[in-house]
Amino acid sequence: MFKLNKLRTMQSKYFIKAITAFALIISSASLLGQGTTSSIGDRENIGIFGGPANNLTYSNFNHRLFAAIHSPTTLFYSDDTCKTWNIAFPFDSLEYDLETRGWGGGASHVLTNNIGWVAVQTGVSVDYLSSAVISYDGGNAFQTAFDPYLLNVVISDYRPVTAIGLSDHYLYLALGNYLLRLNDTTTFGVNQFLINMDTIPGILPGSYISSIAVPNDISGFPVYFVIEEPGGNNSYFKFYGTVLIELNSLPLNLNVKNIFTHPGQITGDTIFISCEDNINQEYQIYRSFTGGFILDNITPYPGLLLPLSDADYSHDWIGFMPQSNGLRISFPGGLISDDLGDTWQGPGIGLLDYGIASHPLNPDVIVGSNHIGTAVSNFGISGLFENKENIGFTSVNVNDFDEVQGIYYVATDAGLAYTQEYFNQSIIGYDQWIQPNGLFPVPNTGDENGVSAVAIDPFNSQHVVCGFKNGFSVTFNGANDFNYVIPPNWNTNAHLDPYVSDIVFVNSNIILAVTGLKHKHINTLPAQPIGNIWRSLDGGLNWNLVTPYFPEEYQMGNCLAVGENGTVTIIYSGTGYKDESGQMIPGALWSSIDFGDTWNKINDAPVFAGSLPLPIFDIDIDPFNIDILYLSSDLVFARSDNGGLNYFATDIPYNKGSFTSALINPIFPDSIAVTAGRHLFKYNFLIDDADLKFKGYPGEFFTSSNFGSVLGGSNTGGSKFIEAPTHYLDLKVYIEGPYNGTDLNTTLNSNGYLPLSQPFNQPPWNYNGAESVASIPNVDVVDWILVELRKTTGDLSTATEETRFNRQAAFLMKDGSITDDDGISFPRFSIFIQSTKDWEKVQGVVYSPSHVGERSADSLSFAKSNTYSYDFTSGPEQVWGGATAHKEIAPGIWGMISGDGNHDGQVDNADKNEVWFVEFGNAGYYFGDFNRDGEVDLTDLNNYWKPNAGAGSKIE
Repeated sequence: MFKLNKLRTMQSKYFIKAITAFALIISSASLLGQGTTSSIGDRENIGIFGGPANNLTYSNFNHRLFAAIHSPTTLFYSDDTCKTWNIAFPFDSLEYDLETRGWGGGASHVLTNNIGWVAVQTGVSVDYLSSAVISYDGGNAFQTAFDPYLLNVVISDYRPVTAIGLSDHYLYLALGNYLLRLNDTTTFGVNQFLINMDTIPGILPGSYISSIAVPNDISGFPVYFVIEEPGGNNSYFKFYGTVLIELNSLPLNLNVKNIFTHPGQITGDTIFISCEDNINQEYQIYRSFTGGFILDNITPYPGLLLPLSDADYSHDWIGFMPQSNGLRISFPGGLISDDLGDTWQGPGIGLLDYGIASHPLNPDVIVGSNHIGTAVSNFGISGLFENKENIGFTSVNVNDFDEVQGIYYVATDAGLAYTQEYFNQSIIGYDQWIQPNGLFPVPNTGDENGVSAVAIDPFNSQHVVCGFKNGFSVTFNGANDFNYVIPPNWNTNAHLDPYVSDIVFVNSNIILAVTGLKHKHINTLPAQPIGNIWRSLDGGLNWNLVTPYFPEEYQMGNCLAVGENGTVTIIYSGTGYKDESGQMIPGALWSSIDFGDTWNKINDAPVFAGSLPLPIFDIDIDPFNIDILYLSSDLVFARSDNGGLNYFATDIPYNKGSFTSALINPIFPDSIAVTAGRHLFKYNFLIDDADLKFKGYPGEFFTSSNFGSVLGGSNTGGSKFIEAPTHYLDLKVYIEGPYNGTDLNTTLNSNGYLPLSQPFNQPPWNYNGAESVASIPNVDVVDWILVELRKTTGDLSTATEETRFNRQAAFLMKDGSITDDDGISFPRFSIFIQSTKDWEKVQGVVYSPSHVGERSADSLSFAKSNTYSYDFTSGPEQVWGGATAHKEIAPGIWGMISGDGNHDGQVDNADKNEVWFVEFGNAGYYFGDFNRDGEVDLTDLNNYWKPNAGAGSKIE
């Protein structure tokens, strides 16, 4: 059955007119800029490059090759056909404006045209980094075209970028059901909006524009687009600016997924549509020469499982492809047609299901991708695709490291890497991993999914075992002599073996390995249990199952650790699984004291806030006491002093990402390097506290660590961390109300009203820090206080909110000092501060509940002890804004102004009517308690709000 075409006449002029009123209050180009992003720590890539490219395209303008990748660095370009690559976006553009906007988080599409424009859709793995980014100069400089933030500025709505399209005249983009277009001359505002599909009858709530195709007409019309609707009943449209036509000449069982036009065609009559069959999930491809009204099925073969990925055009191809007038359409993996779909060639030998690109001058030069990296054929799609050097291409995921006697092996999704020259200062980066210094990828290891784990015999660096999806590879003679070892009953036992998660040598003969999913997520967990323990007694040539099934069942193996004290050898294993969709297998801690022959469950894994036992991703053992364990267990970094019988959660913020690895310093075992999400912490057991030493790209996820400096493996490759130094804060501030002429009253504390968790996790602060205490640690604590640090090389006026690099909640003490949440020590922060020419100056901002915030009027003074100091209390000139921004609360003593109950920086009627009046008569911790004595009463109104009404902050 076929659906009839419907003609929907759209009064788009009324849509435009309705929103034009907003244009008068919108500033223009400044909104397209970006604030600065400060990094914590630094890194050096260890030189293992490669990994897949999601989408590839050449520019017809300058013949530059662009690669959109899944990893956080988002976009790369190459001017030498994949030998070397450069990151297209500056670091501080990947994330900016106080971590609310950016171009990071990976890219789904990159498009180019004939006049040098490059358009990118970003944020595929990090929602708040969704944006459309544009370059008008061949990819040398980029700017935000549009993003959810700008949408909110224009029409007070917030939706991600869901599709982009490009012609020689306009960039088209969709944010949900809003369709916009712009170019290098368009002024910012509502004039960029073409249509809001939410206003069209029959469009379901929750739908969005998922694909855009445009011809090369100077008018910018027609525009084709697909609406992705809940339940999979998608529709597609043709829009002329005032007339909207729904194209419905497809069988009802087919669901439109994407649409392409001929980029070199002005009329836009030639289109290609990918449709998924709702019955068998196979794809069918249709072509139309009539703008979608008459369709021909050009599906290459039955059982097609992927949609079209590209429709590429070059004027210089016309002589090679006269039938298509210079158009090549293609599928992921390199199935191509040069005659509008009449015949098909490919797929490419050596390619996987990623997009391809063909050189604008020579269509026989084709670039594709596999798990190792980008690959090139110089002889068309039938030629052999060979992986290039890919220097600088950081799309490879690093899973595991091991080192013995200066020999390093690294397990990656692109294969196994080896070097014998890691510690050779004269050989660095990429050169370490190529012959004669190393090898990457090492032959006869892994498969198209790479290598997931590796271990080196601690007594013989030539003896190495690595694991992957289908078993093991073993060598006794170094990197050039690996052989596959697939256990005969692999993946056919009571438990499945999807990946080798970890491997350890107990000695040169006994090797243990665990299988599971670890950080490899799947859409739906199978009914059959997952995860085993495998044991080899002959150095890895043969393997046997030792998985315990009863009385406790071992599932989802993640990690192994071996401890020895001269008398006992104990092996620990951590298990469990959790993904973002909520699928979970509870974690547990297991041990063996007979070299891995039998196993016992010691304990469930740590829990967080009433959760099920969390997965244990990594374990490290104190080298001097095998009963002391550190466990990286998702939301908890835990320590056990008795071999796992009991845990205590360490004081490292839980909301910085999943804890994935632990690395005890072998010389100072109370110092542990800990990875969590994109962060590296240094935890100090002696004070039960941690310093943040490195923060990676937004969307980056560290999964492993090792020594050699401190190494971290993530979805951007392997990095050697350069840790930021730790600094201390010695600040003094008084607040009006508690000040009694000598010091500050501690009434909230003594009455038991102070909350045990920081109170700034709400507007307007929206601070998501995890500071909390089991009890208030010091009787001299007055209240919580939020400290913010800003960094600038300019004059003091430039220390605006966009220069913020650190915030932390701390305690205000009765003497006006500020302490960490232990109630004793100075607050700490870690960052590189330039002290040379154009040196960076640090300014401080403090926020106290019920008070107007203050910013330092000068930079904080720095002492050789790495301490930054500032006294806000000593005079009117100490605060930015002078005497109008704080108050003399005693002769010569200045403090923060009370009465700002809603913390908007002003003492006004809203504080009285919306805060004090609502809370009047209550006792406890309330923002309407302006003198912080635990009572919301008339004293707060008459003695604090009224005298201060009209006062306000000068913080920018």
